[in-house]
Amino acid sequence: MPTTILSVDIGTSSLKAGLVDEHGSLQNLAQVVYPATANTGRWDANLWDQALAAACRQLRLDRPSIVSAMVISGHGPTLVPLDQANNPVAPVLFWTNNHGPTIANQPSVFLPKARWFLDHDPQAAKAVWLATCPEYLVARLCGQRWTIIAHEGYVPYYWDVAQCAAYDVNQDWFAPFNYAGHWLGTVHQAAADQFGLPIGLPIFGGGSDFLMSLIGTATITPGLCGDRAGSSEGINVCSTNPIHGPTLQTFPHAVEGLWNVAGVLNQSGMMFEWFRRLTGQATGGYHEMIAAVEALDDPDDLPIFLPNALGGAYRFDKGLFWGLETHHGPAHISRAVIEHLGFSVWNVLKRLAEAGLPVTELRASGGQAKNAGWCQMKADMIGLPILVPAIIDAELSGDAVFGCLGLGIYPDLPTAVTAIVQPSRHYLPDERRRAYFDRRYQTIMELSKKLSTIAQ
Repeated sequence: MPTTILSVDIGTSSLKAGLVDEHGSLQNLAQVVYPATANTGRWDANLWDQALAAACRQLRLDRPSIVSAMVISGHGPTLVPLDQANNPVAPVLFWTNNHGPTIANQPSVFLPKARWFLDHDPQAAKAVWLATCPEYLVARLCGQRWTIIAHEGYVPYYWDVAQCAAYDVNQDWFAPFNYAGHWLGTVHQAAADQFGLPIGLPIFGGGSDFLMSLIGTATITPGLCGDRAGSSEGINVCSTNPIHGPTLQTFPHAVEGLWNVAGVLNQSGMMFEWFRRLTGQATGGYHEMIAAVEALDDPDDLPIFLPNALGGAYRFDKGLFWGLETHHGPAHISRAVIEHLGFSVWNVLKRLAEAGLPVTELRASGGQAKNAGWCQMKADMIGLPILVPAIIDAELSGDAVFGCLGLGIYPDLPTAVTAIVQPSRHYLPDERRRAYFDRRYQTIMELSKKLSTIAQ
C-alpha cells in the first residue's frame, strides 16, 4: 500500500482533513464547518478540537494501518493562550484582529498581538505559553510544545530575543522552534481516544496555511504565482528578492533563499458569502450565483459595486452600488460584486508588475477555485491562464509533501512536490471578453476616483 498522510488544515470558516497518498491522490476528504455562532474576533479554541474529532470520525481513522503520518497547517498570525496542561485559558486572538501597536523596523507579526494580550486580557496574561493554531492541536495530540516554522529565515517574523525585549514580552511565553517536515511527536492515548486517531501516529511539522498552499500548487520557482482564495485571498509570487511596497507584503518563501511577495484581499471569500446570504442563496451558494451571472450577456449598462477595496485597502467596510436600474435583478447585482473581486485581483497583478514581478499564469487553489465558471471569468478578466491542481485545497497537498519528507519517502522538496502535486484544469482567457472587461475596468476606476471622497 502507498504511504498515506493525514493532512489537516485549520481554516477561518472550516477545518479540512484529507488522506493524501505519496503519489498525490486524495483518498478521502472531510470538511467540518464551524458553528455559525462562532465569533472569529474572540474565538474558542475548543472548536478546533471538536472539528478535528468530527473529521476523524468521518474518515474512520481508528482503523489500523490506514494512515502513516499526520501534518497540520493553519491560519495566522493567530495566538492561543494555554495553561500547563495545554488547555486554552482565554479566547483566541485571530489573524483578522489587528490588535497591538507595532514598532518600526521590528518584523514580527506575532509580538504585537502578544503585547495586546498582556495589556488587555487578564486571563491570557496568566497563560503558561502562546501557540499558533497548528501548534495548539499538536500539543493536544502529543503533549509536545513547538513553534513550527519553514526554516531559520522565518525567526524574525515570529519572535527573537531583541524583538521580545523591544515589545517587553517574555520570550519564555513561546515554545522552541521546530521545522516543516521535522518530527514533532506521536499521538498519545488520551488524544487517540478523544479524536479517534491511531495511538503512536507520528506527527510532522506543517505550519502556515499560505506556505502549504504554495507548496501544494508547486509555486516554488521564481516567477510562478499562486492565487489562494478562501475567506481571504492572497496573490503570491515566488521571487529571488524581497520587494516592498505600500500594498505588497514580503515574507521568506517556504523554499529557503527565496521570497514570497503577496498582495492580500482580506475579505474576498467573505464578500462572496455576504452576497450569497443577502440574496437568499442558501443552498446553491457560489455555483448558483455564478450560473446566474454566466447566463447574462456582457452589456455596458451593468451596475457597479464600489466598496472601499478599489481604493487600495482591500477591505469591505462600507460601499455602494452605482447605476442600478429597474430592469436589474439579482444576477446583475451579483455580476457587479464578482467583477469587483476579479478587478481587485487585477489591481494586485498590476502592482506586482510595477514592482518588477510580472505574472504570466495564476495557480489557483481554495474554495473559489472549485467553481469552473468563476475560474473562467477570472481568467477572462485578468487576461491570464489559470491552472488548478488536482487537490484544490492545496494546503492538504503541501502538508502531504512535508509528511512524506518526514518519513523519508522523497529525498528533497522539489522531488516530493513533483510526485505529489498534479495539475488538473487549465482555464485560458477569451480575448473577446478580455476587451470587454478592460472597458469595464476603466469605467469603474474612473467612477471610483470621482466618488472616493464621498465613499470615505
